[in-house]
Amino acid sequence: MTLNKAETLATVTKLVDDYEAALVGNDVDTLDRMFWDSAHTVRYGATECLYGQDEILAFRKGRNAKGIARTVTRRAITTIGDDLAIANLEFRREGELRTGRQSQTWARFPEGWRVISAHVSWMDDAPGAKTTPAPDPFDAFVPGTRTTIGGGFAGRLAGRTFGVKDIFDVKGLSTGCGHPLRREQAAPSPRNASCVDAVLREGATCIGKTHTDELAYSLNGENWHYGTPVNPAAKGRIPGGSSSGSAVAVAGGLVDFAIGSDTGGSVRVPASYCGVWGMRPTHGVIPMDGAMPFAPSFDSVGWFAADPELLRDVGTCLLPRQDLHRIRRILVLRDGMQLLAPEAASALEAGLSALRGLPMTDVTLCPDGLTPLATAFRYHQGYEIWEQLGGWIRAHQPTFGPGIADRFVWASGITAEEFAQARALRAEFTARIRDLCAEDTLLVLPTVPDIAPLLGQSATELEDFRNKALQLLCIAGLAGLPQINMPLGQLPGGPIGLSIIGAQNNDRTMLRFVHEMARSIMPQPEVSDR
Repeated sequence: MTLNKAETLATVTKLVDDYEAALVGNDVDTLDRMFWDSAHTVRYGATECLYGQDEILAFRKGRNAKGIARTVTRRAITTIGDDLAIANLEFRREGELRTGRQSQTWARFPEGWRVISAHVSWMDDAPGAKTTPAPDPFDAFVPGTRTTIGGGFAGRLAGRTFGVKDIFDVKGLSTGCGHPLRREQAAPSPRNASCVDAVLREGATCIGKTHTDELAYSLNGENWHYGTPVNPAAKGRIPGGSSSGSAVAVAGGLVDFAIGSDTGGSVRVPASYCGVWGMRPTHGVIPMDGAMPFAPSFDSVGWFAADPELLRDVGTCLLPRQDLHRIRRILVLRDGMQLLAPEAASALEAGLSALRGLPMTDVTLCPDGLTPLATAFRYHQGYEIWEQLGGWIRAHQPTFGPGIADRFVWASGITAEEFAQARALRAEFTARIRDLCAEDTLLVLPTVPDIAPLLGQSATELEDFRNKALQLLCIAGLAGLPQINMPLGQLPGGPIGLSIIGAQNNDRTMLRFVHEMARSIMPQPEVSDR
């Protein structure tokens, strides 16, 4: 007897796929044909036990076709010899908080393969998972997008919940990109972004879509249409954006981790303001399919977690295989440290001390200051943004809040010559910093110049702070390098992050480094010797 003979397995897999398509499409005739026409056929449902094909046909004929759509989250098919097979799967339905399970036994007859026994049931989520949508006291989630998708019982992220920034597609939900007109025009997504699928495959449960600034063109987190998510770590201060809801959901304990995006700092800034761990990976290392294109040569999938172990675990699910390297030296970017407010500099001293076990050298990246880099970044990014979104803005004339409206007007006027100049400076800088940042090296700098600005500041004040922050944020962005925000600084008004930047494709090495570093400086739970 041979198990999973290739030809037989391929045949049965196709049949199971066809069955699933017929089921969600309510193709009753096809479903009827797939079951063995016999009094010995058995189907146990969630609420009924059916014996014989006649009972099964009658049930299916009278079934309500509404709400039968589902998403298969895991499947296992085993063939036994040439004539018998067993198919098991887990599935989810929108609005249903439990995991569905289905088992089928298939047998081959002269007329073809048929289901001779089937069983469908429901069960609660895996231990540790949140089985009901968490309340949202911090306004992290987009209204109308709360859901329960995924939640397998095996995988690195089993029992973990997550939110998804509302520029990424989640099957069955519309992608609004932080603007009500965009949401109104968007049909429900037919599939998930691949980064969402990557964590679902590892057992995580998506519980909703999180707020973003309007079309993601801000670092503040203040959405003129939907309001401002509450910063749990610094009440009365902005949460940072544009991945505002994702950072807030993690900081407030509403989810275990969250997916965001980072073009100019949209993971790193809110991670610093909200006091959580956040990563922007090497540009292009994680596919951006199923996401709103913004500035493609900068756009990156990013993520947040409350601790470095989970940050690493999420990265393990999202990142491709990479060689691991031992970090042997630290370069402190002095021109970056000089941008810190005095109190913030003192707050980050403790974070720097955690790195002093390695050789540490001060370096100056740009003797003439970081402003030219930030300017090149703004022009390069703005030109790409208008290429991606300008057509929609011209066609529909959407309303934007202060700051963002001005930014789009400015981006629309960037010339091809200005873009070419910015691109040339970017190429020169990228070659220089990649030479500096070897595989055994980390660059250290503040994530942002200070703690989160207060709520209610003017657009001019926020724009001034943004431009100063971009002097720090543009470094990894221009060079496409990975950066991790570490929540190692604390002032009375709120947290501030210290960042590391690593070599291209050194993402996994960096995640291992921060995990090991955190274990050495953070209290570990006591282990009983009993």
